[in-house]
Amino acid sequence: QPAAMPLSKIIDVDAPDEFESKLAEGLALAGDPTKCLVLLTSDAPDGVKWCEDCAEADPVIEDALKAHACGWVVVRAFCKRSDWSLKVDPANANGFYRKHDQLKATNLPTLYRWTSQGVGNKLVEADCSKSSHLQLLLDDED
Repeated sequence: QPAAMPLSKIIDVDAPDEFESKLAEGLALAGDPTKCLVLLTSDAPDGVKWCEDCAEADPVIEDALKAHACGWVVVRAFCKRSDWSLKVDPANANGFYRKHDQLKATNLPTLYRWTSQGVGNKLVEADCSKSSHLQLLLDDED
């Protein structure tokens, strides 16, 4: 998996059944839920992400977190193509992250800003690659 982002704590989630415990770990580590982000991105089984938007967004997100050095906790969930892509399997429409009470994911990547009530604002797909959008998301107060 990619290297950790400096000034932030990254908690990687390699399978959906780990998500709830890793999110709880992230929220506990953050101390303040508003310092916790959840990133849904594609995995890179051979070192190359299968989702082009994810490959483009990851370094931009990393740069935004470095520039906004306030000790974010990022719960980074890697989605396998076989579990996500509707082209691979239409049944993936019922996948964990799509059906999750809070996340209700529709596209990759998605970056969620957590709040004391759960999911707050989010950026989806190409918006994750726009540093101005990322700045707004990171600056947002709970």
